Amino acid sequence: MRDAEPGAPAASSGTGDAQGTLPATVDPTRCPLCGGPNTCAMETARATGQPQPPCWCTQVDFSAELLARVPPEAQRRACICARCAASENPATTASVTTRASSYR
Repeated sequence: MRDAEPGAPAASSGTGDAQGTLPATVDPTRCPLCGGPNTCAMETARATGQPQPPCWCTQVDFSAELLARVPPEAQRRACICARCAASENPATTASVTTRASSYR
């Protein structure tokens, strides 16, 4: 991920409420913004011990505004998903979605 916090993963278990609060435990496989799967190759490698191709998020710039929406307890603990990253910048939707889908 290229952004104000290089390599910063940004997720939740997906059970937070409508105000965006997270449960006490952050699930690194879930997006902290929508609760959906973040398909992070780096987390898959950690969880499985199997090498993965570079994660799609290493090729995307996340704005400071988007990163600021990540709850503090989830910062640097799990990645924002491709859908949330693309929704902030519609011009990158196709390339972000394509890269992320190759890791599913």
